[in-house]
Amino acid sequence: MLAQILMHYVLSSRHCLLCNKNEIDSPLCHRCLTNLPLLKGQRCAVCGTPLLSEYNICMRCRDRQFSFIRNHSLFAYEGAVKELIYQYKFNNEKRLAEVFAHLLFYEYLSDNPYPTVIVPVPARKVTIQRRGWDHMETISRCLKKKYNVSVVNLLERKGKTSQKSLDYEGRIHNLRGKIHVKKYQSPMPEKVILIDDVFTTGATLEQCTVALHSAGVKEVETLTLALD
Repeated sequence: MLAQILMHYVLSSRHCLLCNKNEIDSPLCHRCLTNLPLLKGQRCAVCGTPLLSEYNICMRCRDRQFSFIRNHSLFAYEGAVKELIYQYKFNNEKRLAEVFAHLLFYEYLSDNPYPTVIVPVPARKVTIQRRGWDHMETISRCLKKKYNVSVVNLLERKGKTSQKSLDYEGRIHNLRGKIHVKKYQSPMPEKVILIDDVFTTGATLEQCTVALHSAGVKEVETLTLALD
């Protein structure tokens, strides 16, 4: 009985995941949410990396050809943002999906001048089985339910090998032929925005874009929470 009471308390506890402030109605208090450091200033026209001395396109993107039009990342993958993504994906803090959906919508999607069709990048099946849920699909459902954003789960992903230890070329090789478009009855949207949690090398977003192009999607932009 005591164990059940304690578990109920833990599950019912409302505290800020960053400053531990109690008695709040969301995973982050207002101060921590508004203090998250958005990426600003001149950005690479392709991957969205902040530019210091380069003009328009960063050195990385000059040596690579991406199939998506451009990427936009809200934050750098460090500090509080890195901690929140970790808590969401690995500590089962699913309530952060609403926070991430809020940020994606108000910091980018609400300003998009065209009808927005969101396509989440799919997780590996082994990851979904281990975690019990798909982290980007969960965020997408929040976008659809709360902000009336059109979401289409077009992609599926095969393969069991993790990408973490691989460089760009290794990731491309690992993913080639493993991301496919599902059977889709309606006409394929002409333009979509791929969403993912972190832009690291761009390999996953690239292979997703290649699959979407092969199915008839004409334009693909990518949007991520963080840029590593």
